[in-house]
Amino acid sequence: MNGGLDSWLDRMLEAAAPDVPHVRLMEAIDFKPLQGVGHGDEESHAMQEEIEDSAGPMAANPHIWLDPSIVMAAVPLLAGELARLDPDGAEVYEGNAASLLEELTALDESIYELLDGLGVEAFVPFHDAWPYFARRYRLTILATLEPFAGREPSARYVAETVSSIRSVGASVIFAERQLNDRTALVVAESAGVDVVTLDPIGGPPGPSRYQDLLLHNARAIAGALRR
Repeated sequence: MNGGLDSWLDRMLEAAAPDVPHVRLMEAIDFKPLQGVGHGDEESHAMQEEIEDSAGPMAANPHIWLDPSIVMAAVPLLAGELARLDPDGAEVYEGNAASLLEELTALDESIYELLDGLGVEAFVPFHDAWPYFARRYRLTILATLEPFAGREPSARYVAETVSSIRSVGASVIFAERQLNDRTALVVAESAGVDVVTLDPIGGPPGPSRYQDLLLHNARAIAGALRR
């Protein structure tokens, strides 16, 4: 389990398979958590408090898979758990883990090269899925269009976002394939900027492999911010 986003799995396991071992990655691996949403204004603080009320104090942003360095920390843990449950397959799990780590290291380097020097550009994603990715690759998140995914921001928040985009001269904002793009289109029209769609989750009709997913998003961001 990732943790933070998939608590429904707890209820499913309790009902259907209470004795099945499970690992919650956000609790099992060492990473520096990020908190906070949006502009840091009163509305964003209120949304963060709502998240904390439902997920515990100072709830960490759960989108850890968008930073491959965090995923690399999880790979040996996952291989070790599989080997513990299936000792006869330990050699296969460990070999596959080593191969995957090589792929992820190369992927991380490729994304660094793609996004190098873009930290001076304003990165305006749709919702708070991208802080770990931005931290890893030194992108500057100016604002998020919907600080709390699925909950449309107030007119005041939209107006402040448009003002921020204009003030820094941002040329593009980013929607997401899985979410309604109404807010993105409204902000883009008001600010006079383009919209580019990202995909934080993947799956048909988008990328099916993790490596392809991150590279797809990195290329989209690089292409948009280098215009």
